[in-house]
Amino acid sequence: LLQIESGDHRAALATLAASDAPDLPGNAMEQRTLAAARAQAGLGDAKAATALLVTLGTAAADELRATLLHAAGDWTGAVAALSDLAAKALPPEGLLTEPMQDIVLRQATSAVQANDVALLADLRRRHATRLSGTRAELFRLLTADQLRSPADLPRAASELALARLVPNGPAGRGSVMK
Repeated sequence: LLQIESGDHRAALATLAASDAPDLPGNAMEQRTLAAARAQAGLGDAKAATALLVTLGTAAADELRATLLHAAGDWTGAVAALSDLAAKALPPEGLLTEPMQDIVLRQATSAVQANDVALLADLRRRHATRLSGTRAELFRLLTADQLRSPADLPRAASELALARLVPNGPAGRGSVMK
């Protein structure tokens, strides 16, 4: 891990390869795979990194995969990773904790970037009442219906006013999305 943090990704991969042991406990194998994926991504091979993470299939792997794909601008891939994460981390009903709400907001943000109108409608249907506070307002803004007629203009004005309250856009500094 120190090699990854210091930017020596090749050395990190070499260390992981030299210390490979197939009989490690599950958590240790997960940590090794996450480290290998970070090192691969650090070398610029996001495809190899995400392939490792898909095979791991844990919530931590889905989280890292979403982060890597988001950084690469692969919005469809980020949506898929966040959907996998949500399936593991979100209960089917009830209010969501702040970390759970952040998963839903990341899904919505990536769906907007991917222009996935169907997913936005599904997220709105499933989660609109499960978020609270500023996160609920931001979610409402991200998942709002498209304008269809002049009757929608007052709603659009309200959403625009809300968007102006979010510093530097939905993922900007100082917002709930970091």
